Amino acid sequence: MTHDSIEKLPTLNETGKMLHDIIINDGDNSDAGIAMHDVNTIFYLLHPEAITTKAMWIDVQTDGPAIGETVGDIRGAYHDGKTNADVCVDIDSAAFNKWFLEEVTAIK
Repeated sequence: MTHDSIEKLPTLNETGKMLHDIIINDGDNSDAGIAMHDVNTIFYLLHPEAITTKAMWIDVQTDGPAIGETVGDIRGAYHDGKTNADVCVDIDSAAFNKWFLEEVTAIK
């Protein structure tokens, strides 16, 4: 979510004020904005056209220093080109920001 969208949140309604305070204290931010993880799943289900996916093989590490991590074979080098998941690799951020602000505005 862009910083401009984040700053609009408290002007929308009480829910926007609450979300603003939660989001700005999340800590997963950069100059471009703040990463919105879980809500991207909902956005993808409603607007798959706004998400770019790539087929790849995904493993869950069960031992070693990466235990519990999901690891994608992004080069297709370890599974003979086979894939087992479609991974979201890009998002239309303008569409996401517009959708999110509209959804928050609609909350009464």
